[in-house]
Amino acid sequence: MPRLERFYVYGSVHNIFTLTKYTGQDPELVNYTGYDTGYGMQIPRTYMLGVKMDF
Repeated sequence: MPRLERFYVYGSVHNIFTLTKYTGQDPELVNYTGYDTGYGMQIPRTYMLGVKMDF
C-alpha cells in the first residue's frame, strides 16, 4: 500500500456578499450572462472544496 506523504484541503467562495447602496440592476450581470435580462436576476454564489493527496 502506498504511503501518504502530503494531504491538502482547500476551499473558496465567490460572490459571498456585496456592500452597496446601489438599487439598480447589477452592471456585472450583463457581462456574466452575455445579455441583458431586464429583471433582477442574481449572479450565483459559488462554493468550492477540494482535497489533494500526494503519495
